[in-house]
Amino acid sequence: MNYSREDSPCIGICSTVYGDEVCRGCKRFYKEIIDWNGYDQAKRDVVYDRIDKHIEQVMKGKITITDPKLMLSQLEKNAVRYRTDDNPYGWAYILLRDLAEHIKEPAEYGFSVDASVSQYTLPKLIHMIDDEYYALANQEFEASA
Repeated sequence: MNYSREDSPCIGICSTVYGDEVCRGCKRFYKEIIDWNGYDQAKRDVVYDRIDKHIEQVMKGKITITDPKLMLSQLEKNAVRYRTDDNPYGWAYILLRDLAEHIKEPAEYGFSVDASVSQYTLPKLIHMIDDEYYALANQEFEASA
């Protein structure tokens, strides 16, 4: 269940139809969603570079990657859609986003939770991470407007 930068990052939770300027699902700007099919690969890469930068920024200091190969194995085993050319922080984000309720031992998924956030359950942690990620995307959107 993998995809690449040639494909849309859409996860099927588009909030731009409800008036959000930044999608709460994929964190793209509304104009990027509308124009995506007309983008060449260079324009898609600009969007993916921003997405990757934001995910890594919000994940560092909360998650430590211990085994990227194990992460990939768990993504495949659990039939989770992931981007093959993503970095391990992106894989960790997707694992948490899709499986936080089911992960009992992060080490079995190739990551550990840093001490600074170890008091939170994984569902609470991914909620906090996603809120921070969405705020970053909104800040960047406002700065570009």
